[in-house]
Amino acid sequence: EKQEMSDDMAELQAQVVKRQGTLQEATEALSQAEKAMSSLETELSTLQARIPQLEEQKKTAATKRDFKTAGKASKEAKEAAARVAECQNLLTGEALEARETAQTQVSECKAALEEAQAQAHEKEKDSAIQSMKSLADNVQRLCATKKSVCGKATEGVTNVGAFVLNAQIQALILEGKSL
Repeated sequence: EKQEMSDDMAELQAQVVKRQGTLQEATEALSQAEKAMSSLETELSTLQARIPQLEEQKKTAATKRDFKTAGKASKEAKEAAARVAECQNLLTGEALEARETAQTQVSECKAALEEAQAQAHEKEKDSAIQSMKSLADNVQRLCATKKSVCGKATEGVTNVGAFVLNAQIQALILEGKSL
């Protein structure tokens, strides 16, 4: 029974470690999703600021009759506008969904970890109670043996036996205090 309890505790501890690893992976995935969204937001902001500049370059070049520069600025403005739309779609679609999925996974992993830790704690508590009961039984048994075998002897072999039994009793008491 003691070995079975020890095996159960080891299995529960392994579950806790496994769930900690899963939580760490989920947290890293969330961090990556948030970085991706931040990167898209930064790109979007930069592009939105750049489009009016490109439009102004186009107008200035057109008034100077520099159609090559005007065409280049117009092309860049159209590309930037297309990328703005793409970034907005990603921010409201894929990137947002990835972040929400990662947040859900982190929450689920935290709950699973807390449950595993609670189970491990409960099993450790049960094991400690069993150990304390076993130690108490051993102390009582040794006290009874000492009383029946040694009585109130103060000399001879019986006294040595009493001394040895007292030492064993004290060792068991110290072990109990360490639990």
